[in-house]
Amino acid sequence: MFTLTYAVISKANYEVLQAIYNLQVLNLQDLNYIIGESGGLKTYQVQMNPVSRGSDLRDLPYYNGIVVELYEV
Repeated sequence: MFTLTYAVISKANYEVLQAIYNLQVLNLQDLNYIIGESGGLKTYQVQMNPVSRGSDLRDLPYYNGIVVELYEV
């Protein structure tokens, strides 16, 4: 499961940001769906500290308990 503590998506609409902030725990499918609905996976990357900063979401393996930051690229 991903533990999402903050998300920064500058051009996402309010509803998308609220959906992300309101989820305490996400699995990869949930995260894929939310980001896909907000404009497509190619628009966003996920930053996981300290393991794989800047990795493309589609290339990430399944992690447990790692803080995730979403950011627009």
